[in-house]
Amino acid sequence: MKIKIIKTRQEKIECLEACSQEGLALLFSYDQDPKGLFENADSVQRIEANKYLVSPPYSFEKLNPWLHFGNWQAIYPENTEYGSFNAFKSSETEIEEFMKAHSIDVIIDSFYDDTEWKVAWNDCE
Repeated sequence: MKIKIIKTRQEKIECLEACSQEGLALLFSYDQDPKGLFENADSVQRIEANKYLVSPPYSFEKLNPWLHFGNWQAIYPENTEYGSFNAFKSSETEIEEFMKAHSIDVIIDSFYDDTEWKVAWNDCE
């Protein structure tokens, strides 16, 4: 497992671009409704209150108008049972245990105001 804090716009662009290129449908937990920000209605699906599945292709530019407030989390693969998890307040061991317990391969956790993302992913080696 690898964990990284990303802060720059370029790092965020690269993170989401890599996820999209890998074909990862990300499940976002976020209290902001996307409100028609997506041209293709098939690219975002409301799963339940505050949970949205975003299917590739997607990009930072496409998602940023929705996500720029921060305080959201995205995971792959989709698992609506995982509940809330604060990666910023968790140790690497706690993150790894959480991911294993919920069969999650990727977590992208956005800090309040979207200043930083904490990204954790399982190696695909």
